Amino acid sequence: MNGLKIIRIQCNYSVSELAEETGVSRQMIRAWENGKRSISENRKIQLGEYFRIEPELIGEINEQENIC
Repeated sequence: MNGLKIIRIQCNYSVSELAEETGVSRQMIRAWENGKRSISENRKIQLGEYFRIEPELIGEINEQENIC
């Protein structure tokens, strides 16, 4: 499972909620989570700030790690 999806699920956010909070479309969130599009460094920083984690963890987190 993709790191962003793991974080989103652990923090109890739907795709719609995360999209609204970050100002991107649900389709873009899904594309990031499914690996169809890569997350830009600026978006990783934004997501890191939003979830209060280091931006590099967005792509590296695994299911055993607890973020929220």
